[in-house]
Amino acid sequence: MHTSQKSRVIIRRASSRLVLLTAIVLLFSQCAVLSKDNRYLTAALDEDQVPESQTMRTLFYPLAVPTGLVAMLIDGILIHPLVSLPRAADDATFVFTEIDYMGVLEIIAFPMRLITYPVVLAGDWIFRITVPVDL
Repeated sequence: MHTSQKSRVIIRRASSRLVLLTAIVLLFSQCAVLSKDNRYLTAALDEDQVPESQTMRTLFYPLAVPTGLVAMLIDGILIHPLVSLPRAADDATFVFTEIDYMGVLEIIAFPMRLITYPVVLAGDWIFRITVPVDL
């Protein structure tokens, strides 16, 4: 085996391991979506679209599985992050709470608050998307 072939094999193995690791991280990072309170579209489908009789429910399964998977994807990628954003913004506003004893130092602290607000907002939003919290 030549050196270029060995390097290709090493790159292929490393890339397949990276893809596997990324898939595992993505699967386990969506634990907030697995919480029933955070699955808005899936909960609506469960309430409205499930037939009452067992025979109709059995006939409904081939349609329900792909529909449920698409609903969970939409919940996880679109709806849950959008619903979590206002809560994260409310949490991040503590950066702008005034401290009574600051006085003139408030002029110095304000630019730092402008810098830290997006960082706190992004961190809180990512936390709320990945961890099921009701704070």
